[in-house]
This record gives sequence, structure tokens and C-alpha cells, in this order.
Amino acid sequence: MTYKTSHIRHTAQRAGVAIADLSVIASSGGGVAQTLAAMRDNLKRRGIESTIAQARERIEAARPALEQMANDIARGNNRRSRTARKPDLTLTQRTVRQINRLMNAIPGERYSGKTTWTCRPIRRGESPTAQTEKSYGEQYSSRCKYSKTDANHAYSVSLSDLIAARATGLPAAIDGWQVVRAKQSRAGIYEVSLLGSARNQARARIAFAADQGAGRWHLAETERGAITALNRSLRADEASLAARINSALCRAWGWCADGVRQWCERHGIRRAVSARIGRGAKSTAIARLIRRHGGPADSYELRLLRAAGVA
Repeated sequence: MTYKTSHIRHTAQRAGVAIADLSVIASSGGGVAQTLAAMRDNLKRRGIESTIAQARERIEAARPALEQMANDIARGNNRRSRTARKPDLTLTQRTVRQINRLMNAIPGERYSGKTTWTCRPIRRGESPTAQTEKSYGEQYSSRCKYSKTDANHAYSVSLSDLIAARATGLPAAIDGWQVVRAKQSRAGIYEVSLLGSARNQARARIAFAADQGAGRWHLAETERGAITALNRSLRADEASLAARINSALCRAWGWCADGVRQWCERHGIRRAVSARIGRGAKSTAIARLIRRHGGPADSYELRLLRAAGVA
């Protein structure tokens, strides 16, 4: 460690030792013989004749002060490093930080090796992209011939488009895909740009989102498919009022049989489930069951209440 003259002077005065003695052992390199020789030479230049024992005595008297000085300097360096102001972010870095804050997940999954993510801001109106580049990483071990897989997930997003998509009322994600750009094409239908993961790789896609009400959204590859899903949902809602909730109606809503069985299990319906699903139950009875369990827990149960006309 290199010591400043001001440090040596301050410490020597505080410890009551000679400044020259402290300076000698601070700059001697730490070896015993080297420090003794340096101390005797320094004393001789100051007109003081000394023996090895006398030089050693002066060194031992000054050593605690040297240790204290080293500790003080270390504490000061640690304090300055903790309180040091971080360098200002560039405009691009600030934009990337805002993009990642607005996205509740980023595309791509972790690989066995080093996995990194790179976001590139783009201008408003440009198409978002996402891709994954893979490479061989380090070996699993010296005795294993196989290597880990490194990956970099690169994606590009417009911050302006992302903010505008959030302002439409669309959810941040639909079916696990992040909505990063949205444009309303007609009532209840949006053309959306999506980022997500497929087979662990970052992917971008364009789809059409249909608002099915009660917080439920349907993704279709075409606008026609989204319109079909929207109309089917509206017809099912009309038919369900004061009707029986059965398997045919659940299929019209787009609910699968396994999901309905899980719902029955959660609400304590365990006997003759298949027959009950096929036969159905009055929507008002299902509404009473949901309320006994503390009210609707998700958008699906909200739809059931709406079918009973009580939502």
C-alpha cells in the first residue's frame, strides 16, 4: 500500500512517534532485514548512531501506528466507494431501463451456460423483433466432453409504442406473450405485436386480440379469427343468462373439460363430476356456490356470475 505524506504526518502526530520513523517502515517494503537497514540509514542521516537493537525498538514502537494508518485508509476507501455517485446513464440506457420496467417479463429462457439479454430501442412504428443466438460455452467438467450452451436473447422494442399499448387497456401479457405494440382495428379487436419464448428462444409474432370480457382475451392469428372468437363469446353470454351451465356452454366459452374438473375439485364437487358437467347446473346455483367460497377468485368465476345475471 502506498501512503501519502499527509497520512503519515497525521498518524505520527496522533500516535506520538517520529514522522521519519513511521515513514521508513511505511516505505521499506515490509521485510525485517530491509526495514532494519533502512531505519539505521535514516537515523545515521539524521546524525543518530544506533545499534540493531535500538533500530528494532524504534520500528516496534512505530508499527502500531502503521497498522492504524492502514485501517483508517481502508475504512475511508470503503466509505467513499459506497457513497460514490454512479455514472449517469446514457439516453439509450435509460430507455432500455424504462422498457424493461414496463414489461413484466422479457423473452427467452435461461440456458445451461451464460445467458444474457440485449434490448435495442427502436423508433415508434418500427416492428419489434426478438431472436436468440446460441454458442458453445465451457465444458461441464474436465472429465465430460459435452459443453454448456451460452445464449444471448436480443429484442427490440419502441418505448413509445409500449406506453401507447398500456394506455389501450390491454393487459401487459396475453397467454404468456408480452404486448409491446397495439392498434385497435375495430370494436373489441386489436392488432398486437408480441414478444415471448418458444422452445426457450426469444420470438416475436403479430396476432389479433379479441376482448371476451371479464378480463379474458383471445389471441388469433388473423383478424377474422379474432372476430369469430368475439362473436362466439357474445352469443354464449346471451345464451347463458338464466340457463344451465353445461359442457356445451363451457366449450362455447373456450373452456376445456380438464379446467372445469379442476374447478369442481376446488369447490368440493367430487361425486359424478362427468355426469354433472354433461347435465349442467343452474347458473344461479353456481353463483351461490362461488359466493359461499368468498366471491369470484378469477375472471372465469366472474363470467359464471355474469351468466347468472348477478355480476
